Amino acid sequence: MQSINRTLPINLIKDRVYLDVETTKEEIPVQVALLDADGQIMFCEFIKQDKNFFKKINQKAHCGINDVDLIEARYTWEEASKIIQYMLRGRIVWVYNLDYDMKFFSCKLSSAFRSNCAMKRFSNFYGDYSLDWKGDNPVFKSLSFASNYFDINFTEGKYKVINDVYKLRALVSKLDNLEIERKFKRYNSNLNISQINIKNNNIINLGQNNYG
Repeated sequence: MQSINRTLPINLIKDRVYLDVETTKEEIPVQVALLDADGQIMFCEFIKQDKNFFKKINQKAHCGINDVDLIEARYTWEEASKIIQYMLRGRIVWVYNLDYDMKFFSCKLSSAFRSNCAMKRFSNFYGDYSLDWKGDNPVFKSLSFASNYFDINFTEGKYKVINDVYKLRALVSKLDNLEIERKFKRYNSNLNISQINIKNNNIINLGQNNYG
């Protein structure tokens, strides 16, 4: 999805950000994280809940979050989402499941210059989804599946949202490099790409025609 917010020049690499929203089984946001292109945390906060939230059992057990985390949170979701929407201006945002996460934002992430879905991109690579799909609904893979497929491991964060957003960043980078390798082999079939020393940032920079 691309917004009409084109008031600033965009760097297809440096202006990338990575977003993950952690929710309960009842689809209530409890934590959110936003990384910049270099992997630095731009925003990572627990989400303050109303009293009714704590009356329900196991709302957040799968997130590794306890009641104190949420009680002491600085922002409600309305407040946090507005901050993130502002931070996305002039950015290319990558989300694993874009259709799911965007629905929690009043602007549907249109404040970003462009929003991309890593889940669809991976499924296209893996073979369960194609841009000209004509049959049944495509079979999408989870972030966990995609990470394991590429042997991407990140468990340093205390909370799931941190691990997931770093996995997302690594996954997008991996897909960038694979796309460039595929294009390179197509037009240079007699050359071995493994023999060419290209810095990672240059490889990514060459692969932005479809996935800035």
